[in-house]
Amino acid sequence: MPRYFFHVRMKAGSILRDRVGIEFRDLAAARADAEEAVRQTIIEKKAAGQPIEMDSLQITDRAGRTLAVVDFDADLAPGTSTPTRQ
Repeated sequence: MPRYFFHVRMKAGSILRDRVGIEFRDLAAARADAEEAVRQTIIEKKAAGQPIEMDSLQITDRAGRTLAVVDFDADLAPGTSTPTRQ
């Protein structure tokens, strides 16, 4: 199974790099997991009254190529699909 890495780009411009990665059957499964992680983070931050300081979650392959980007959208309501771009 391919290994995907989820790097977090902060609104301030820094990037928190995933050095371990996670194996998924394909990019669609990795993207679905990333979307759920973003959605849960937004819900938790909103519930705690904390600002959302993350800009996006970048999915890369082992070579470091960006395969997909999931944006953190503070206006998303729980259960709403997270927009993605490729």
